[in-house]
Amino acid sequence: MDNIVDRTKLSGEEIEILTFKAELDEELEINADETKDVIVEQAIQADQLLRKLGYLEDDIARMESEQLRTIQFYQDKIQKIGKKVALVESYLFNYAKSVEDKTIELPFGVLRKRKSTNKLWPTDEVLVAFSKKNQIPVKLKETPIKNELTSYIKVTGEVPDGYEESEKTSITVKTSRITRGE
Repeated sequence: MDNIVDRTKLSGEEIEILTFKAELDEELEINADETKDVIVEQAIQADQLLRKLGYLEDDIARMESEQLRTIQFYQDKIQKIGKKVALVESYLFNYAKSVEDKTIELPFGVLRKRKSTNKLWPTDEVLVAFSKKNQIPVKLKETPIKNELTSYIKVTGEVPDGYEESEKTSITVKTSRITRGE
């Protein structure tokens, strides 16, 4: 009810100001891309422009704040989903380790198991001495030929000091994307 103004009780100047305010509100709200010449002739018109400018700046600040909250919201969601993905992958890893098959094809994806051995070699001097002692060829530069050493270790079971092996199992997970509704 406060917004309804009886125009018959207003002076010509007040009507002009209200008309200017309505046109200004309409112009700034509807289409800011089109430029329209607005002539400001009175202090009250400038004051109304300042008021409108304040509202617009408040809108920008509110939207920027909302944008930051939205970004943080989705970052939190992505982090939670990432933790769930890691948990599900650990379940699949444990399952794949418990099964003898190297490849497990399932309706929603494939699990592949591959074992690799990490070799920790001692220094070249130790390997060269080991190679010479066991008549394993070495390069002229006197660096051990690790392929020859590996073959020797496989055949004889004898290893140089400082040599270690550790098994590592890796699992590859590939999901099948299903297109629904087509």
